[in-house]
Amino acid sequence: MKLQSSVIATIVLLCLLIAQGKLSLSAPEPLSSPLPAGLTGKQSNEVLTISAKAVLDKNKAEYITEVNIGNLTENGVDILADCGSLVSYDNKKSVVGSDSFECAAVHSMLLHKKSVETFSLNIPQESYHDGSLSITVRYQTRQGPAEALHLELRSPGPDKG
Repeated sequence: MKLQSSVIATIVLLCLLIAQGKLSLSAPEPLSSPLPAGLTGKQSNEVLTISAKAVLDKNKAEYITEVNIGNLTENGVDILADCGSLVSYDNKKSVVGSDSFECAAVHSMLLHKKSVETFSLNIPQESYHDGSLSITVRYQTRQGPAEALHLELRSPGPDKG
């Protein structure tokens, strides 16, 4: 009998909370995504130019990203692969596997003089931090050590016009 009265008291309390609007039985409204729908960026140095555009695919929870890499020099440049990808992003290790994940082989692609190559990749939305997506292209010229060019993709903001 005591259990029955405590169940009744709980039901009465829930009914009061619903009546006062402090409790709802309907499904919660989905939160609007704080993630921007699109991101862009451009960065260059004396060797490479990188431009990128990323569009959020909410169904897949990732950014569909297109990256253009241009060689500004009169010589070929090797684009170095990071675990199989010529373009890497900040959160990749946690997506690929454990923090101790290492790639067994290094691959590269020759970017001919004054040429541009376009690459597509899907970047998990979890890689978006502090208002940007960060991507990196690692490269090596015939004259020097391997280097990296970093690019922050940010929301272009509202159009002004």
